[in-house]
Amino acid sequence: MIATLLWKDYRQNRRLLIALVLFLAIPYAFAIIYGGVSRLREPEYYPRASWSEMFMVASVVSLSELVVACAFIAGNAFAGERADRSAEFVGYLPIPRPASTMSRAILAIGSCVTLALCNLAIFCTAAGWVSNERSHPPVELFVSVAATAVLLFGVAWFASSFLRSAAIAAAAGIMLMVVVGSGLAMIDYIRGGHDADTIMKNWYAPMCLLVGLTAFTAGCVHSLRRIEP
Repeated sequence: MIATLLWKDYRQNRRLLIALVLFLAIPYAFAIIYGGVSRLREPEYYPRASWSEMFMVASVVSLSELVVACAFIAGNAFAGERADRSAEFVGYLPIPRPASTMSRAILAIGSCVTLALCNLAIFCTAAGWVSNERSHPPVELFVSVAATAVLLFGVAWFASSFLRSAAIAAAAGIMLMVVVGSGLAMIDYIRGGHDADTIMKNWYAPMCLLVGLTAFTAGCVHSLRRIEP
């Protein structure tokens, strides 16, 4: 049954996933265009960089964009079916609610993880050919990106379990990210503005993980109890 539900959820989210893949491919398109133009023009007009450097930078940019994309993937998990009224039809079918929720979670989380692994694979491959310090970004950067993605995904998932609009559910995750970041910045300002790095390292990632995982769990619980109209 899970395989059938996964196929149903994939068809429901197919257009969104294709659009996000194209969106995440834009940095690579810019890298290819810039690389081609820089090799056709004089170096003083277009400084030449190696293909490895350009794809390494493009992978980091694409990975950053994926953080926002996670909110839209999670936001469409439940709200997408309510928007086109297919949730009402599915509600009359003898589908176990836990299996339905698990299928949505597998597809949403699997899509985000797959896209992240593709970007990381390109980054690692490109960084292997670059021998300068820029090929080794701080680990804290990737930790912050992953924690932010968990926050956006969890909050958007929770909002999607209540709402009919996938866009509003995604916006809820983005807005809470802004609230967490601005709240920590306010704390740093109150404390004199000298502990920004410490606060971000010690507080930001744990807060994002705690809020994101709690919201995801609450969304799952609500989806198991909700009765679709």
